[in-house]
Amino acid sequence: CWSGFQSYRPEKKTGYLLVFRERLNQDAAKKIALRFLPPGTKLAIEDVRTGARTTVDLGEGRTVPLEIGRPADFVFLRYSV
Repeated sequence: CWSGFQSYRPEKKTGYLLVFRERLNQDAAKKIALRFLPPGTKLAIEDVRTGARTTVDLGEGRTVPLEIGRPADFVFLRYSV
């Protein structure tokens, strides 16, 4: 199972994602549905821990693809529209 939290500040069009991969989970990649944003929204995403940056278009289900390479790990991401 993957779980997490999303924040979004519509006046600044920015937010954060904190997503956890549980200890016994075997999936290194997963599509996570975001709230507050319509499908097709282009996001600039920065990994707060590593500084890595990418851009992504939200899919039909408002999903963003994420990777967490190891079980019992997490990603902390900042995003902007």
